[in-house]
Amino acid sequence: MSAQHDALTPFLADRAEDNLSVSFLEMATVAIAAMHDAAGQENPCTSRMMRTATQGLVCQSEQAGRTQRKAAALTA
Repeated sequence: MSAQHDALTPFLADRAEDNLSVSFLEMATVAIAAMHDAAGQENPCTSRMMRTATQGLVCQSEQAGRTQRKAAALTA
């Protein structure tokens, strides 16, 4: 099950090319990290390469006009 960051980067890039949302990419990264943590294996999502790649995909997505909408603040 152990995935290396050099395998995850192309996986996320392929998903981004499929026009999937930034929140989906973040959810996929969190799920991969959780599975590795649960199995007691090294988390590949914490590597510098993965963080840089994820930030790049977010920027690319924003430039393509696929930005995340922020929910309005809760007021009492």
